[in-house]
Amino acid sequence: MLRSVAMPALLLLPASAMATPPPLPGDERTEILESVNSLIDALASNDHEALDALLEREGSMVRHDIRDPAKPGQTVTTFAKLREPDEGDGPVMSERLGIPTLFQRGPIAQVWVPYRFSISGKLSHCGIDAFSLVRRDDRWRTAGLVYTVEKPEKCKELAAPESDG
Repeated sequence: MLRSVAMPALLLLPASAMATPPPLPGDERTEILESVNSLIDALASNDHEALDALLEREGSMVRHDIRDPAKPGQTVTTFAKLREPDEGDGPVMSERLGIPTLFQRGPIAQVWVPYRFSISGKLSHCGIDAFSLVRRDDRWRTAGLVYTVEKPEKCKELAAPESDG
């Protein structure tokens, strides 16, 4: 059975109308979303131990910069490269995730989520993150990540978070 979760934007409804039923037995949506959130935190803090636990060994991240449609750019970064130590202190980078759409079938899952990315408290860009996850060793791990980089003017259209906090 394929499960799909599309969380609608918050509407002015009574709290009881917005209540989500508890997951069914065997429903791993909470674990899947916790894995995605933990990965975002580990990337922001350069926590290499956490990255090892959250990433599949041979995966990759593909960045699609579509801010200038005349010159779209694509960059591929292997997960091995993400695990390398960085040069030290740099600007404070913050990524906030919006409301996800999640699909799961057994040991595989896909999470599609709008995001907002800020550097030192200033909005840089927004876009869509698409995580492909697998369940291995009793843990959800990201096997691949593809994301867009879009102009700040697109944030509202994408339903990206409106602020950094």
